[in-house]
Amino acid sequence: MDAHFYYGALRRTIIQFADIFNNIKIAKYDAQGQITKYITVPVKYATKEKMYHDVVDPNKTRPLPLISISLFAINHDNMRIGNRKQCITIDKTFETGTQRTYLAPVPYNLDFQVSIVGKHMVEVDQILEQILAYFNPYVFMRIALTEIPGHTFDVKVLYTSATPDTPTDLGKQDLRIVGWTLYFTAYSYIYTPVDPDGDLIKKIIVKYYDNEDDFAHYGTETMFTSAGSGSYEREATFLKAIGYVDNEVEVEDEYFSIEDYQ
Repeated sequence: MDAHFYYGALRRTIIQFADIFNNIKIAKYDAQGQITKYITVPVKYATKEKMYHDVVDPNKTRPLPLISISLFAINHDNMRIGNRKQCITIDKTFETGTQRTYLAPVPYNLDFQVSIVGKHMVEVDQILEQILAYFNPYVFMRIALTEIPGHTFDVKVLYTSATPDTPTDLGKQDLRIVGWTLYFTAYSYIYTPVDPDGDLIKKIIVKYYDNEDDFAHYGTETMFTSAGSGSYEREATFLKAIGYVDNEVEVEDEYFSIEDYQ
């Protein structure tokens, strides 16, 4: 961890999650039940406790209804661990025989709390219905990392539960507010630093020995040479073809090769 690196995967996951609840509109009604106007519900990043404090504070003016979002837990996801040594290639430079790579990202689950508050139940019900209609019980969101050109990754956002927040003990001067608290889990990733000086694989040697007789051909190679050196050479020699007859292994000699070419 000598060099600094930061790709903003965590921050972008939070912002993209908050954007799911952006531009939710509710209808306002008159005494006859007719719609008078539509308003857009503001979204605030804050804990439920901080949001309630701001709403009831007489020195602050907070429009209602209101949606607040907060991240309350980050957990490593053992179930989504892949090959820890797998390298993902960003780009290659054949002239120099180098490539930029990074190790497979580390899976983390981000747990979010979404709080909805309003003065009237009809307001929070409209918001709640517009949210739950899209989660069945999950949605996907795509996140782009500008620090890694052309790279995006998909995050599954799972709805888990919702509980009503209806206060029952209020003083005469207290502001009556009602709401819901929803819980979501985003299956995201954290990225390791990019290796800018990785080498291209220039030669692969594969040797197969099906039995002791084949060991006599130990000098035979199956070789593929990439274009990293500037030429397009390829040489391959395949030694055996194996088949099965009546559950017995049958080995037949088949030798063929592809000569070097430019």
